[in-house]
Amino acid sequence: MFLLQLQYEWKHLSRNGAAWLLLLFLGGAMVFGAYNGRQRAARQKQAVQALKTAQDEKFAALEAEADSIVKGLKKMEQWWLDPTNPLTVGLLRKGGGTLVIEPAPGQALAVGMSDLQPEAYAMLFGGGAARGSSDYDNPARLALGAFDLAFVIVYLLPLFVIALTYNLLSAEREQGTLALLLSQPVQGRRIFVSKMLARFVVLSLMATLLFVPSAIWAGIGAGLTAQATGATLLYGFFWFLMALAVNMLQQNSAFNALACIGAWLLLVVVMPALVNMLAEKVHPVPSRAGYENAMRTADVEFEKIKPAILDTFYDANPALERKPDDAKSPRDWWLEELYLLDIRKAHVADIKAMYEDKSQSHADFARKLTVLSPALVLHDYLTGLAGTNRDAQLATQEVLESKAQTWLDWFAAKYAADAKLQAADYAAIRSMLKPVQPKQSEGNSNGLLWPVIYLTLMALPLILGRRRQMMAVI
Repeated sequence: MFLLQLQYEWKHLSRNGAAWLLLLFLGGAMVFGAYNGRQRAARQKQAVQALKTAQDEKFAALEAEADSIVKGLKKMEQWWLDPTNPLTVGLLRKGGGTLVIEPAPGQALAVGMSDLQPEAYAMLFGGGAARGSSDYDNPARLALGAFDLAFVIVYLLPLFVIALTYNLLSAEREQGTLALLLSQPVQGRRIFVSKMLARFVVLSLMATLLFVPSAIWAGIGAGLTAQATGATLLYGFFWFLMALAVNMLQQNSAFNALACIGAWLLLVVVMPALVNMLAEKVHPVPSRAGYENAMRTADVEFEKIKPAILDTFYDANPALERKPDDAKSPRDWWLEELYLLDIRKAHVADIKAMYEDKSQSHADFARKLTVLSPALVLHDYLTGLAGTNRDAQLATQEVLESKAQTWLDWFAAKYAADAKLQAADYAAIRSMLKPVQPKQSEGNSNGLLWPVIYLTLMALPLILGRRRQMMAVI
């Protein structure tokens, strides 16, 4: 029975011109989304490779020059250009290293927050600084989001399912074919279930045949593609059940279409906007201007206590002579600044922690509200799967800051010991500049589909509650 119904649904849709147009539109959207993701990943890989090549050439030249200076073959008059000076090579603006961040493996699936993630992290005196092309991105695109595969699945796939399901029963009832079908010597409930399953199988097959090749062409790995496909089918199943529940209301096809589109607007457009509004009201995003003002005030306060801190520094280092400001050499200045650096960071740590906690509270509250919309749940899952959500970005940022601190400590220790960089030291420098692999956020691939399953099951009571009425009509 099911196979016969499956054949019927396939032939029915294959002879429907509107279904082919919808299929063509969805397929074109997926190809375009995959193309955008593929191009973005290719541009980032090209930029990253160019940066790595330039950095390798830079340190190779510095190593050769340092070797010549150590061997007495060359003399460097300006200390700020000396490749044997740890301060020059590792910390000053003309020097420093750059940590290159590899693109997330699933970025083509969902851009997420990767367009806000720098492509590189410059390690300089005082800490790291973001580097990359994101600052020059189109502000309109950053505000509206990228047209990627996740966008197609979250926003357009429900419309495709609705368009091919909204009149699944009402059209047959209006045309009189449903009564003719039920006149056959087969139990009505069996026909009903077979018809529903057959239509869902056909829709799932169409969606899979469109999504999987697009994802593979975009460069997404087989494992990520398989997981994303499963999430896509489950999401499509929710909308299929929603359209089926509307059919159970026994209204005409026009009413069903309006009701389904209304549900799409509510769950995909209105509810995400409402979640953002609620999150902003309950946990407002901290003001950037307020943060800068607080940091500026902290800097003024630090300057007041700086002399007392330097007293401690010179007491702990009696071999160093404390000189008036106008008599200090560059080395005297930098030894003091390197000592003050960690103390200065600790002085503003509470301010940074307060603003970071506010921002995290906003993000955590917004994530809790994602269960109100299957669209938000799926998008959160896909960005977590792709490694482009907030958690993954913060995890990568922790790695960058840790490596930047290691870099600072290494060069500061060399400078404090008044050690000259040898050619052999450049091997250690290169080892600290290995490209950073984006970190996968923890917990994003476990249990995040349950809210979608829960929302799907919420449609079942409506379907089951209307079953008797439906069977009575047919």
